[in-house]
Amino acid sequence: MSYEEYKQLSTLIITHMKREAERLEEEKADEVGLKKSQVVEWYLNEIEQTIDTEAELIEKKQLVEKVLDRLINHVSTDLSNQEKAIKIL
Repeated sequence: MSYEEYKQLSTLIITHMKREAERLEEEKADEVGLKKSQVVEWYLNEIEQTIDTEAELIEKKQLVEKVLDRLINHVSTDLSNQEKAIKIL
């Protein structure tokens, strides 16, 4: 996966998650966020027309899971760094 493909996929995921968060907030739902599996399922449904084989489905599923893991790790690292900065102040 190229960097451009990664950025495109991560932007798509983040946009979807923001929309879902806004929808949940508007509905005053008890849910506070999305599960990773929900995001993976959403993405696979979005691209199902481009998937021809089971092997390709598995590959796309693994790819989106890796991108999600990287995004989660990135957010966790940012939050950890912010907490450290606050403690220093």
